[in-house]
Amino acid sequence: MTKIIIYTQLTCHYCKVVKDALNKDNIEFEERLINEHPLAWKKITNLTNMPTTPTIHYKDNYFIAGRDFPNPDILISILKLLRTIETKLNKE
Repeated sequence: MTKIIIYTQLTCHYCKVVKDALNKDNIEFEERLINEHPLAWKKITNLTNMPTTPTIHYKDNYFIAGRDFPNPDILISILKLLRTIETKLNKE
């Protein structure tokens, strides 16, 4: 299964809300603080043109709060759908 990475900041309240929702739904992820991964964060912000946290990286997709999901429930629905598709494709 492809790893979910969430880019966050310690001072970002909404980052905590999203992480709590992912944990509640038993969705495993790796947290990366943007100040500890400045090169990766610069690459992401150059690509997305949006220096917004939380930013979720899954496969070749970047999901940005406010742009791609209005709340954690929508993000979870998107991730579950993508995981279902990935699982079905791996079975073929």
